[in-house]
Amino acid sequence: MRNTARVLISGAAYNLIQLFKLLLVPENWGISMASLRFSLFHIAGKVARRAHQIEIHLV
Repeated sequence: MRNTARVLISGAAYNLIQLFKLLLVPENWGISMASLRFSLFHIAGKVARRAHQIEIHLV
């Protein structure tokens, strides 16, 4: 069950990145999937653990 959900989520994420690449990046750029993923979804932040809770502080 978990593996099936993981495969479906991974497939959806891959298709979403491909769609972004197709629609937003010109063909002559030659950008890789890793570079595109990093530039689109990289968010600076800090993870802090306090009182048995995990907090995410986004910049």
